[in-house]
Amino acid sequence: MTTLEIARAALKHVSPEDRAEIEKQILALERTENASPAEREAAQKAFESDLQPVRDAIVEALQSDDLEALRGLRAMLPELLVKVNANGALADHFAFLLGTAVVQGLREQP
Repeated sequence: MTTLEIARAALKHVSPEDRAEIEKQILALERTENASPAEREAAQKAFESDLQPVRDAIVEALQSDDLEALRGLRAMLPELLVKVNANGALADHFAFLLGTAVVQGLREQP
């Protein structure tokens, strides 16, 4: 059973008032599951690129064999998040996909 099928099956347990928001989430999930392998790979690479500073900090702390270095990761989090947000490769990828979808939609239904 796919994640999408599980989500759809779970809807029967949700009150009608909450269904609209959940339907939005299912639609987003459906789009993700229907993405081409190339789109998924590009998004994965962008995501990995954005998170590289976090991975580097974790690896460095683990290689230091210093418990305080591991504890220091929490203190470094604000700085690491600034670095993650500065890259923005995933956001750029999503902006490209959105632009492509808009153009495609205009071509199909002007």
